Amino acid sequence: MIHLKIDNKKFPITEDPTLDQWQKMMSLDFEYKGHWATLINIATGVPLDVLAVATDEQLRLGAVLVTLALQRRREVPVVDFNTLNLGQFIDMEYYLAQGLQKSIRKCLNTLEVETNTATEALWVIERYSQWRDNIYKQYAGLFNYDPQPLEEDEDSKPQTPFMIAKAWYRILVDLSGSDPLKIDSITKQPLKEMFNYLAMKKDIAQEELNQKKQQQREYELQRNRR
Repeated sequence: MIHLKIDNKKFPITEDPTLDQWQKMMSLDFEYKGHWATLINIATGVPLDVLAVATDEQLRLGAVLVTLALQRRREVPVVDFNTLNLGQFIDMEYYLAQGLQKSIRKCLNTLEVETNTATEALWVIERYSQWRDNIYKQYAGLFNYDPQPLEEDEDSKPQTPFMIAKAWYRILVDLSGSDPLKIDSITKQPLKEMFNYLAMKKDIAQEELNQKKQQQREYELQRNRR
């Protein structure tokens, strides 16, 4: 257990912050010394009036110790992410776009994980993120995924939750044959089955497009010979 000493008193810094504590701490700027006292107060319960007499060096040290404590992770049992359905994957895309500070509980609920500690919750999210990256790599052709873009587009902006929802709704409408009554049942289908189907549809569409381009080239060659 890590302790912070202030005015000859030792205060333990929690190694297992709750999700409530984590969310409050993540709303602060860890590098801004004006937030250090609040950060330490959340992590240790040390009264703010006690922290008011602490030196800047003590507060800085306390903030560093809290930051180190937040790096801890604890493994917990999770479902096989490959068994997720399409709807769960879409929900996770939306929640991740919202930001974990707002949506971490919704993420855990979607992944069917019950925990109230940040060390466990963040371990789950990090494992999911690794799996998600692998999914996008596996279906790189479907999503035009480029793990290492050659150039950073300065004008590119991160997608908003609304943009994420809109893009996936279009996919669901396509899968449902534009029948809104079928969308709910489609979201319950296994994720990889749906991705395989979408990938096949894209391949067929690309083949048809290539054939049309070839026919157009042949037509233009014949016309130019006349």
